[in-house]
Amino acid sequence: MYAGYRSERDGICQEDTVVKVMIGYLLKNLWEKKGRTLLLLLSVSLVAALFFASSAIGLTFSDIFMNRVRQVIGNADLTVTREAGSAGKSLTVHPALNVDGLEYVIPQSGGVATFKKSWKESKQLAITGISLEDASRMQLFTVNSRMSDTQFDGMKVILAQKFADENGLAVGDTVSLVFQNSPMKFKVFGVCDNGFFTESGLTANAVFPQETIASLSGEKGTATSIWIKVISGASVSDAKTALEKAYPGFKVSEPFDMGAMMSQLDSLTMPFMMMTILVAFMSIFIIYSSFRVIAAERLPVIGTFRSIGATRKMTDVILLGESMLYGVVGGGIGLGLGLIVLRVIAQGMTSSMLSTDFAVSVKYTPGHLIGAFLFALVICFASSIVPILKVSRLPVKDIILNTMEKTKKRGNIRYVLGILLIACAVFLPGSVRGPASLAFSMAGMLSGMIATILLVPLLTRLLVFLLERVFTVVFGNVGGLATKSLRENQNVLNNIVMLAIGISTLLLINTISGNVATEVGNVYSRFHFDIWAEAASMDRVMEQRILAADGIEDAYGLYTSYNVQVGKTGKSITELDGIDRNRYFDYFDYDVPAETKAVLPLLEDGRNIILTTSLAKGFNVGIGDSITLKLNERDRSYKVVGLFDCLMNNGSIALISERYFKLDTGITAYGRFNIRTSKDAADVQKSLETLLERYFPSIITIREMERQNRVANDGMFVLLKSFSVLAMLIGLIGVVNNLLVGFIQRRRFFAMMRSVGMEKKQLRTMIFLEAATGGIVGGLIGSGSGFVLIGACSHVLTDINLPIRLSMDPSQVLLMVAGGMLTMLVASLSPVVKGSKMKLVDALKYE
Repeated sequence: MYAGYRSERDGICQEDTVVKVMIGYLLKNLWEKKGRTLLLLLSVSLVAALFFASSAIGLTFSDIFMNRVRQVIGNADLTVTREAGSAGKSLTVHPALNVDGLEYVIPQSGGVATFKKSWKESKQLAITGISLEDASRMQLFTVNSRMSDTQFDGMKVILAQKFADENGLAVGDTVSLVFQNSPMKFKVFGVCDNGFFTESGLTANAVFPQETIASLSGEKGTATSIWIKVISGASVSDAKTALEKAYPGFKVSEPFDMGAMMSQLDSLTMPFMMMTILVAFMSIFIIYSSFRVIAAERLPVIGTFRSIGATRKMTDVILLGESMLYGVVGGGIGLGLGLIVLRVIAQGMTSSMLSTDFAVSVKYTPGHLIGAFLFALVICFASSIVPILKVSRLPVKDIILNTMEKTKKRGNIRYVLGILLIACAVFLPGSVRGPASLAFSMAGMLSGMIATILLVPLLTRLLVFLLERVFTVVFGNVGGLATKSLRENQNVLNNIVMLAIGISTLLLINTISGNVATEVGNVYSRFHFDIWAEAASMDRVMEQRILAADGIEDAYGLYTSYNVQVGKTGKSITELDGIDRNRYFDYFDYDVPAETKAVLPLLEDGRNIILTTSLAKGFNVGIGDSITLKLNERDRSYKVVGLFDCLMNNGSIALISERYFKLDTGITAYGRFNIRTSKDAADVQKSLETLLERYFPSIITIREMERQNRVANDGMFVLLKSFSVLAMLIGLIGVVNNLLVGFIQRRRFFAMMRSVGMEKKQLRTMIFLEAATGGIVGGLIGSGSGFVLIGACSHVLTDINLPIRLSMDPSQVLLMVAGGMLTMLVASLSPVVKGSKMKLVDALKYE
């Protein structure tokens, strides 16, 4: 019994010793292979960083937009403003004071003043009339410096710090402004650079006492708008209903449309998540190929450990522990890197979209951190488990003899599945309408990626068959050997897969970027006018004043309503236009099919509507169906009589007749003027701003609108292209790993070739030819895969309200093939160097 006990104890001690030796060997190997360790950590950390940034960017953008909105509206929950039905009525705070559950009711007055710096240089100021106490309650701003010996009343003004500095104004100075067409002098009460006064890059803000502005505007005792906050815990919806009863004929609304904001966020965040998925594919291949390298390198050592008592479970746990170590360390690094990536994305997008250096603070939850960290672990585990299990299944004899891979004939089921997935990638996107459409489109894109992986061996054989004879004639037997390895070497096939994924990703991003730039230009080229003008009280009298102004060729007043709710869908139409069918398409040359133009007279015959194709898809309606619009607090059913394509407002535009627009909305004032000029549009813009000064105009040239749109889009695509460059970098890492694994597994083959007369130069040529051919094949397959992805992605863009027609530039294929060749040639430098230094005896003994 004693002897048996000692034997068991000895066995346990021996196992502990083996485990310690294995762990020591593992740590030593990690240190010795610092290059590979760093590459793996880089791969894992990048995918974790991109996953974290993509998942948290929605919350960050939401917070940025909300902060930007709060700079203008403070902490108010509701606003009451005039609309068409309230013309001639006075807007006062008294009705709201009788509504229960309100924390404050604050009147504001608005307007525009002009600061004339010189006889030829002027600057418009957006005026807000509000008391300093009310501004504090709304948390609009905090005055930096102010007059301490007087109250904020009478002819006083608070200016933006930047505006004051630019014009040499300080607290206590007197500033001359033109208001209501009359020059007036105001005392600078204070300056401010926060909140409401944060520089937007578009306008300069100025705050006056509310009573002063109301009195100067001839509306003493009234307000332009009323801002209301509901007490904590009370229902904003109930308060809105009560206020609508208290203010008949006025518009009671929330200061911003959360639904519209979330829809816009979806269109911003979806591209980044798509790129993260593509990068994840690359990382999976890198980790998989790296552990194939690790398994190939450690076969002799694993055989030694197994021969002295290590079990399969022990070797599996050690290798899997190494994989988890990469996941833990890489995931941790990825979280820190992800914070940087998130901030860069947020800063870049904010600067381009808001045209300002608006302070950005990233927002995320513990769930985002945990999710990214777990994603890194799952990627490492899923990618490494297959090579580890392959080694585990090998008998000790095979491990010692280094027969890691057994030749087995692959069935054709993968090719059948690949063809089916290609069919899914082609037919799934756009096959359904409604909420499920985006899911089907995304599934189509993923199907295309998986199909590429499955079909690479078959496509490679077909392409190599075409190249083999050419290479044999040009390069002799070396060319024949090089092309043969492409058909038989799994590592080379893995390289082609990663190259194809990287090229298809880059091709997709370049195509989207190029098409967006083209489509944006096309949108504005379809505007047959020069100036877009909005102002208060836009009626026929104002139209006649505009037409009589110098430099005006013609003007078209368009009836518009924004963010029109559609039934109970929870969705809205961004812009509803009431059109004169005889004039509208003279100004907006949208892509309208002949059958839709033919039904334009139907707009006058009843409640009929023409939708964009993207809206029809989103609401799952077609010609002949009905759609319910909430207009002037009443539901109105409109019949869809036509469809057209348009990218303006991301394709969210609908057309009805002027008659039914005014009848159902109660709006009798124009929403904007579209103006043609006979002189320089920028000069006419300035004269119109002066002419319409009392109507608080917002006027912009079409050229400037296009420039601002391009800047915003360019900012987004610079970031997306950065993602694709990271994907290619990760892919290059994977290619290097696979080439190294191939060199290790083919070391004996190379030694045999050398022993029968192959020169070092011929060996180098063969490796370079393999790389170049792989680059050509990968480039062609990647281009084909990119074509499939582009087709699916066009539906994804439509589903997220970006109806852009995508078409691939054929010249991109040549560029991608050349890029694939260059990538493979660069990656093959390491195996070429190792092959040149290889000693025949050592290589043969290695086996």
